[in-house]
Amino acid sequence: MPSNPSHSVLPPVAADPGVLEHPTSDRRSAAEHRLLATLPPPSRDRARLEWQQHAVAMLPLGIDFSAVRIPGRLVLALADSTEPSELDWRPLDVECLGLGSYLGVPRADALECTRARVTYWSVPMASAATLCRPLKVARLIAAARQCLATEPEA
Repeated sequence: MPSNPSHSVLPPVAADPGVLEHPTSDRRSAAEHRLLATLPPPSRDRARLEWQQHAVAMLPLGIDFSAVRIPGRLVLALADSTEPSELDWRPLDVECLGLGSYLGVPRADALECTRARVTYWSVPMASAATLCRPLKVARLIAAARQCLATEPEA
């Protein structure tokens, strides 16, 4: 075992029976490959360069994945509640982004907000094709709407 702790090897992690575990670097590489698949092959090198230079690349939405723009006030409203309500999102400024939209997507290894990098994954992708279930997003928005509806007027 090397004496330098930065060069030490971590012990293997025991997975649940029947679950194949891949190193983080393999999962990140697979996630990057999956994200780049949204682009035609000639544009993938451009996106890689954008990730290298700016830590964010513009990727098209609507085929492999979409995005939902949720205003910060809705997320902040959830500090005290998680109760769902009706799902009329338009008055809340929630916007579903799909075909015809592009999204600035951070590198797969961008896992924290820094002064130089404000676009990051708050939760790393568990696998290449797993981002977020739409029902969970709908529940988040519904819960935020309920919180805003019950907040006392200032």
